[in-house]
Amino acid sequence: MFVGYLSAILPVQVQAQSAAFHNPPTAVPGWIEAEDFDIGGEGVAYHDFDAANNGGAFRLTEAVDLVTTSTGSGFRVGWTAAGEWMNYTVNVLEPGLYRVALKASSGAQGGVLHFAFEGAQQTLLLSVPPTGGWETYATLVSSLVRLEAGIQIVRLWIDASSGFDIDGFRILQAPAVPPAVQITQPLSNQSVVVGVPVVVEAAATSAAGTISKVEFYVNNSKMGEATVAPYKFVWTAPTAGGYEIIARATDNAGIAASSSALRHAARRRMGS
Repeated sequence: MFVGYLSAILPVQVQAQSAAFHNPPTAVPGWIEAEDFDIGGEGVAYHDFDAANNGGAFRLTEAVDLVTTSTGSGFRVGWTAAGEWMNYTVNVLEPGLYRVALKASSGAQGGVLHFAFEGAQQTLLLSVPPTGGWETYATLVSSLVRLEAGIQIVRLWIDASSGFDIDGFRILQAPAVPPAVQITQPLSNQSVVVGVPVVVEAAATSAAGTISKVEFYVNNSKMGEATVAPYKFVWTAPTAGGYEIIARATDNAGIAASSSALRHAARRRMGS
């Protein structure tokens, strides 16, 4: 038997989660229509700054602004504003690297958006340019993201907008593109002195995204790490002999590549 007292009854807050517009959820790789955002309403499936569907099309009880295309065969999201977002529940069929190809238009000055995925994966910002008309489209391709297999939510964030529309987007698998990395100093075969610190520096770039870290290995043992450019660490040869230095760069999608090995001979100080 319970003996005691309750000083207060505290409410339990349950985080609501949006549900897929389609059942089953759209498979990825695949095309997602912008108007097929999740079910759940304001603050759960989307965020829109006014309660009306300003375009008055398709999903009339939702606040996301939808407009019918001139052909009458489809819809697009319009009246975009910075800070608004929409969820899309999808089913990723295979784990791996993906890109998002967005189809958007702007009869104004365009704007900026990005996509966020579960597991803290998100694309870099995508800039929608002026396209010369609301039904003149541009296709924008995102940076790489690494996705796990299974049902998950993709969130489309509007970061800035002076007016652009979204027709839809395709999430597609992408081949792995390793980063490029090379040690820039010291030069290969340059002699170093035992006990004297040497700055080891590497240059690293990623065509697919951004560099997350560069690790430095001396004779296969990790000796240092840098997360911002210039990527460098200070190394001191402990004893005389030969040393092999390698830099290993990892990008924001988790793809890694190593530099060519540089060999250095460490000698003792004169007179020691």
